[in-house]
Amino acid sequence: MTNEPAWFNQAHLYDFNPKLLGWKRYLGAKIFYFRKTTRLHEILFGDNTSIPRKTLYQVLNTLKENTISFPWRKNDVMVLDNILSMHGRAPFQGKRRILTALTS
Repeated sequence: MTNEPAWFNQAHLYDFNPKLLGWKRYLGAKIFYFRKTTRLHEILFGDNTSIPRKTLYQVLNTLKENTISFPWRKNDVMVLDNILSMHGRAPFQGKRRILTALTS
């Protein structure tokens, strides 16, 4: 343990915002899919107050600044700590086969 503070949730993924979705998808979804009455993407602190968009943008910017991409090659293996490091997927085209395993 490093005793460093860590962001250990995915609240930033539940905010319906243009920075995450891109303006085209954001406007299309806002106009055609979601209505003003939906609260599907409202994110709150534990005390039920709204998390400000500015705070979520700070989280998204921090994640982007700390993202590391690995140029995968055939037969590569990656081992990572799922608690201390966030992981995600980037758009990909082509054929690939990914096998995963979890352990504690």
